Order: sequence, then C-alpha cells, then structure tokens
Amino acid sequence: MKGKYFMNGFGPGFLLDTFKKHMKEWDFYYYQPKSGRYDFITHYLHLKKMRKDELSRFDILHCNVWSNMTNMVPNQRQVGIAHWHGFSIGLNSKNSLKHSQFFSHLFGTILNRIVENKIISSVKKYDIVYAAIPSILPTLKYIRKDAQWLPNPINTDIFNPTGEKIQLEGNPIILFPTRLHKVKSPEFGFKIFSKIKEKCPSAKLHLVKYPKRFSQYGRYKSFFETYKDDIIWHNFFPRNDLPKLYRSADLVLGSFWQGVLSLVELEAMACGTAVVCNDQWEIIKKKNSQLPNLALKLIKNVKFRESFIKKCTQYVHTTHSEHNVCLQHLLNIKNAQIKKGITHGKKN
Repeated sequence: MKGKYFMNGFGPGFLLDTFKKHMKEWDFYYYQPKSGRYDFITHYLHLKKMRKDELSRFDILHCNVWSNMTNMVPNQRQVGIAHWHGFSIGLNSKNSLKHSQFFSHLFGTILNRIVENKIISSVKKYDIVYAAIPSILPTLKYIRKDAQWLPNPINTDIFNPTGEKIQLEGNPIILFPTRLHKVKSPEFGFKIFSKIKEKCPSAKLHLVKYPKRFSQYGRYKSFFETYKDDIIWHNFFPRNDLPKLYRSADLVLGSFWQGVLSLVELEAMACGTAVVCNDQWEIIKKKNSQLPNLALKLIKNVKFRESFIKKCTQYVHTTHSEHNVCLQHLLNIKNAQIKKGITHGKKN
C-alpha cells in the first residue's frame, strides 16, 4: 500500500515532479494556491483549516513555505519535513532583508519580531529539516543541529552534454539567461562581457526577454545602447529546448548576487557548458571581482576550459542528479520512520 505524501509551496513544483518519478511507493498531494506568489494569507488560512482534519490522513507533511510551518506540525504518526528555500524571515532576517528595498526591510523586521519565535519553535517539532541552498545551512543549524542540505535535483537524462544544439551567432557565444533585475546584480555579467569583447571582437551576448514586471531594463539602458550591435534577444524557450540552448553557448553567465548555484546554472553545467556566476559554496568559489578573468581564461585557454567543464559537469551529475537526491531523501524518511516506529504512517 502506498503512503500518502503532502507538499505545499509556491515554487517547489520541480521537487514534486522529481519525487513522483523516483519515489513510486508514495502518492503525492500538492497544494499550491491560485493566488499570487506573495498572497501568503490565502495560503495560510487554507492550511489552517486543513490542519483540523485533512492533514491528519497523510503520512508525510512536507512544508516548503516558512509562514505555514506552524500549520503543518506533524503528529506522532507522521514524518514532518521543514524545507527552507531561501533567506526566510523567521530564520535569518539579516540575510533575508539584505537585498530588498527599504519598505521590505521595514516590513520584514516587524514581521520577524512577531513570528520568529513561533516559527522556530514549530521547526523544532519537525523530523527532517532541509536547506535547499547550502548558504543558509549554517544559520539553520542554530535552530536544528541535525539540519541537512538537500541539493536541488537536476534531470540529467535531459540536461547532459550529449544532444542537439541551436545555431547561435557569435564567436564566442555568451549566453546570459538571468532576468535583468538589480537583485540579480546583472551589472557584473555586463562587465564580464565587456572584458571578453575587448579581446574577442566577434563575441555576441544572448539575452532572454522576461516580462517587464520581473526585470528592470531601464536601469541598464546605457549598456544596451553601447552594445546594441552585439546583443541578441530571445523570447522564452520551451523547457525541452533549454538543453539545446545551453549546449550551444561557449559560456553561460548566471546570477551574481546570492552566492549559490541556481537551477539555470546547474542545468547549464550538466549540459557540459562553462558557467561563470557568484558561487561561494559549491564548486566555482570565486568573488565577483575575480569572475571577469575567469571568464576570459575559459574562452582563451582550451586546456583549462576542458578541465573546468569536466569538473563542473561531474559534480552536478553526482551531487544534484535526481536519482541521488531522491536516494538521500528516501533514506532520511526511512530513518525518521524508524525513529518514530512507523511505516507509511502506521505503527510497527
């Protein structure tokens, strides 16, 4: 008999797809409100209502939204998973607010004072505590010493070096698929392209168009004007075409603000493409000021480039592969069940 697995959250749908594929012994129920990403009140009230009866029928409660961790506390017959996906208020307000604007600072500070202790108290009642990115794990360990990093899974059956490519203009081809918003610090990516352009006159920068509400194109008007003949814009690519896009680039530029590898960067690495981004925790481990020289070396030094790509690709296929992530996750669930004396929610 399959166990019943409940997940909630605004963003981790990719986790659900991975778990469904590799965890056949579980039936999954995923609640995601139709309301906007920041309308957490609707989400909170719905789960508060569910808490009274519906949630008790599940064997696993997997909470991906910090504001609902007080509503999804597991009982003795359930395994509870608290999963942190970023700098969340109630966990690390300093980092959470560092990259926000003034009113977000103020709102976050007030909200943090109100809910932090309650959320921390609730997290201590969960059986498994995950950090989705390694940068928040040290802070999370202040709350739970047994907190773990569960790497974000990458489908290496699709994202791998073998396969088709797309004909793109440029020599070298520089792909910068990150949305151009100040929180992503894209100006560092522009500096890298400028440095490459000085040495490689035929270089082209390929950018992806995002909806205006997600980007701030006006902030970078000067750069766009300076390099208007060297920039090629693309509309959104269907997900199935992303591996072709990544394989076609000589260099992929990622995010330069948070210091961790995003899904885009991991997918590009898995495809055997050189990636330059602000990764302080996993494999690149260089400061933003060092990245222009790294990028130029990857373009100019073939031997170094091949070694760098091999190291990054192997790392992603080992640490972030869906198969390995799910094996780690299933083992953690099994250990939690043994500790509580339950199997799929039933006492042994």
